[in-house]
Amino acid sequence: MAQFFTLDAETICATQIEPADMAQIKAMGVTLIVNNRPDRESSDQPDGAEIEAAARDERIAYREIPITMGGAGEDDIAALARILQRHGAKRLLYCRSGTRSALLWGLAQAQLSRSASEVCAAIEAAGFRSGPVRASIERMAAGKAA
Repeated sequence: MAQFFTLDAETICATQIEPADMAQIKAMGVTLIVNNRPDRESSDQPDGAEIEAAARDERIAYREIPITMGGAGEDDIAALARILQRHGAKRLLYCRSGTRSALLWGLAQAQLSRSASEVCAAIEAAGFRSGPVRASIERMAAGKAA
């Protein structure tokens, strides 16, 4: 069973979800799922295609931005920022523990000019440590504010 963490009014991040979680996810009002976990990262995870099919059955849109344990690159951050701009309705980002999704969300928010302190506070309030990306978030947010 997946665990869910609120990042902001439109965004939830989660631990690994299963096709069986889809009815609950739909009931939460989610209209878009973003998979941040590469397929075959672990032998016990469902493939993205399984999650996508279950999402489609519930009329939930699905996107993939797989992030390895090495972290998110500029293209990954930009891809999520575009999704956040275009999809204002409720969205769910997931990976193994939720951490990569929360940190990628923070980086994308900074790229979209949200304040670094606000982004880091939201990450922390959801139960994750912003430390691994705090300097990048601050640098990105400062660059957008200039």
